[in-house]
Amino acid sequence: MQPTDPDKFTTKTWDAIVEAQTVARRFKHQYMEVEHVLIALLEQEEGLGHSILTKAKLDPALLLEELETFAKRQARVRTAADNNLYLGQSLDRMLDQAEASRKELQDKL
Repeated sequence: MQPTDPDKFTTKTWDAIVEAQTVARRFKHQYMEVEHVLIALLEQEEGLGHSILTKAKLDPALLLEELETFAKRQARVRTAADNNLYLGQSLDRMLDQAEASRKELQDKL
């Protein structure tokens, strides 16, 4: 599923998807993946991600640090010639699964 329709997402989720593009570019990645969305969600300090992790007695700052460390180790685009950003396979699968779950649960936004 290409994330092109903001009406299929909550406002905070759409904001995270948009911000994930900035995150991917910050790490000089050519593909936007799940970790970029997670980083964007965790950078929303008042977001649901922080609340869920805190309730689960997990440290959002520590997870963010680990995700950033992981992202830094991933392949980078060497030149600025290709500034295109592509949807990675894992993010594409995650969005497909989320859409299927939303339909199965008959969740309305």
